[in-house]
Amino acid sequence: MIDIYFFRHGETNGNVAGRHQPDVTRLTARGKEQATAAGVLAVALEPTHFLVSTQVRAVETARLMGKSLTLIPETNELFQELVRPKSINGYYHWSFKTFWYLIRWYFEVADGNNGSSEGESYRTFRRRLKETKQYLVTFPPGSRVVVVSHAVFINLFMAHLCHENRLPWWRAMRYFIKIFTLRNTGVIHVRFAPELVNKECPWRVLKEL
Repeated sequence: MIDIYFFRHGETNGNVAGRHQPDVTRLTARGKEQATAAGVLAVALEPTHFLVSTQVRAVETARLMGKSLTLIPETNELFQELVRPKSINGYYHWSFKTFWYLIRWYFEVADGNNGSSEGESYRTFRRRLKETKQYLVTFPPGSRVVVVSHAVFINLFMAHLCHENRLPWWRAMRYFIKIFTLRNTGVIHVRFAPELVNKECPWRVLKEL
């Protein structure tokens, strides 16, 4: 059995404004306070491993959390946010520009990767989610893994825990809307337990802390 605790990063100005943000966005003063408090919570989870996205807001969060932990955070690109086109940075989440991007993303009109100007397509992103699951199950049984990541990544990771196919459009939109309910430094507890649950899907979302 492996327990994974996904922490969303601390608050940024992009979060407050409801806009798409670049990788270099930093935490606000409030975001730093949230990250420090998240470190205290993480101590109670008794983690054995500490992983973090490569984006600045996540790295800053992990650094502040790390002041309470004895573990050194390990960066990993698998946990970075869904890579969007740079052309939508600064636009509001609720805008025509975003709506048009989501249509193209869902139907994979632009089948980009995380290094292309089109951003990461749904197909490419699902492949990364699969690689993430394969990576997490390599930890020894009994591991307690803390991961600092991002709202879209965390929610779509949950959506694809038990299958790798494209979600029906209405479910995909529901998960995108759900992104706004995961607060900064909110935590979701996931468990990999092939010895306890259905062999076809050994993953379970336990609760949000």
